[in-house]
Amino acid sequence: MRSWPGSCAMWSRRWVTAAVLSAHVLAALPALAQTPGEIPPAQQALAAVQEVRRLLDEGNVGEAIVKASEATELDPRLAAAWRARAVCHQLRGNDIEEDREFAIAYYSASLQLEEWEEARRQLRSLTQGGRYPRWVTEASLQYLPGAYERRTLSIRDERLGPDRQADLAVAVSTAHQYPERVPKQHAIYGDRFAGVVYGLVEEPDDPMKRLRMVARVFYPTDTLSITGHDYLAEASNTVAVLARLCACYRAYMGKSSWDRLARPVSLYLVEGPSLAPAGGARSDAAIYNADTPRSPEQWVADTCAAFGEMAMPLVGPLPGSPMWAGGDMGRALYSKWLALNSIDGVIPWGDEEVEMAGAGGPSAATALQAFMSQAPNDEMMLGPVEQPGQMAAGLVLYADSILGGSGMESFLVPGEELAPRNLLWRFAQILRDRDPGQVRVPAGLFITDGSNPDEAFDVGQADTASCFMLPECPVRYRVFLDEGEWSITLVGQSSGDADGATRLALLLDGGPRRQPVEMTLELRGGRRIVSGVLPPLRAGWYMLTLSHDSPGNTIELSSISFSERKPGGGF
Repeated sequence: MRSWPGSCAMWSRRWVTAAVLSAHVLAALPALAQTPGEIPPAQQALAAVQEVRRLLDEGNVGEAIVKASEATELDPRLAAAWRARAVCHQLRGNDIEEDREFAIAYYSASLQLEEWEEARRQLRSLTQGGRYPRWVTEASLQYLPGAYERRTLSIRDERLGPDRQADLAVAVSTAHQYPERVPKQHAIYGDRFAGVVYGLVEEPDDPMKRLRMVARVFYPTDTLSITGHDYLAEASNTVAVLARLCACYRAYMGKSSWDRLARPVSLYLVEGPSLAPAGGARSDAAIYNADTPRSPEQWVADTCAAFGEMAMPLVGPLPGSPMWAGGDMGRALYSKWLALNSIDGVIPWGDEEVEMAGAGGPSAATALQAFMSQAPNDEMMLGPVEQPGQMAAGLVLYADSILGGSGMESFLVPGEELAPRNLLWRFAQILRDRDPGQVRVPAGLFITDGSNPDEAFDVGQADTASCFMLPECPVRYRVFLDEGEWSITLVGQSSGDADGATRLALLLDGGPRRQPVEMTLELRGGRRIVSGVLPPLRAGWYMLTLSHDSPGNTIELSSISFSERKPGGGF
């Protein structure tokens, strides 16, 4: 029988008997003369608990677990039955079966029914000795050592299907705890980590409503800090953001990508500059110069970048530099996901709130606009040192808008090493492989350079916002289309005369190697959809320019869709 270090000596048969059955329980056991059909379920549960004691005395832990489970099913209000289950799992101590976690859950269930100091003592032993539990029930949070703050995270991006939208419980430890080895030593980040905090997120569709540990942050306490500072507050706020990121990541990327991540993800708050080699597979990451003052907004951005180093493909090294693009990509994309799933556009940072409007700040908008404004090709991903990282960040933002919640899982495979240009090729290949061929461009994803929209560009709103087209003010979009015949469909609404029509001029420019396409479409009054058929196209990236010249008329453009035409004229 396996057990945890230091626990064997305490588990004598005498202690088990006292732990499972109190004197008043023994007195209440049914008389043996009664037949099973005459015995009420509550008394059958008491008899089952007595049987658990006998089986444990014989060393038959496996059958004792079955009998203890039977007892809780017969009488869920019997605290001794839950203690019996907890003792059985604690005695077996088999990590593969998650016995530590089950023991904690069942001790907590017993405490909800009946206060007992010994159960609290065993909970402290289970959580503070050796490996910290990888999951707990929400009911267990109030009994765990330390303190946990319970929050609710809503995954509500309308681009996600209903099966990926959820309201999830999140728990974040807010009190100092020691790591399993004190101090925690890391081959790269050093040996000053005497504290750890945990982030737990509810497992979707779990009948037990378990909260799984998804993130942990190691930090220096004041005794080991080179500045004498205790980083508990920064660590607790950081692990709260990490827990949110993990929940968003699973919703957007799906279970297969989620299963490829090392969990829980581990982040280290490091005083001083980076000493880590760039690139390579990462199961953990660090925020460096933690001793340098940061705004809450910068802490959130740095946390997104660190998560990107663990969860993004390994895009790099960048030309002429050991740098890799994971941090830039993570800062841009994950900030956007946080913004789309935040309440009123803010997320908490301790007692403060971080405005997520703008989704990653000016750098995200700059990266996205830089990618869309230039003709995507190998050269743009192989340029000066600062450009490829920015272009990679712009590409993942663009891909998120075009692919939505259905294609990012195959686009951003975590841990896969890619040259920057191969990331661009992969995106194009995903669009090529779509059957039927279809590309939807949100109307809010316009290019600001050379366009004159009525409203300012916003990364966080680009996927859902309309674009207001004023007369003689063109708007421009970037799109990749595979070789073949395509139709184009515009969804919008004209403010003009209901009986009239607005003529939309369309220019599709694929650069010097492709013949430009010009055509005119009419959006009639009272209509919201207008479409046309394009001539055969060569595969590649195109710039789409739309304009109209109807005086005093504004077109509210909602979306632009391209659909591949099959042989015979079908779609």
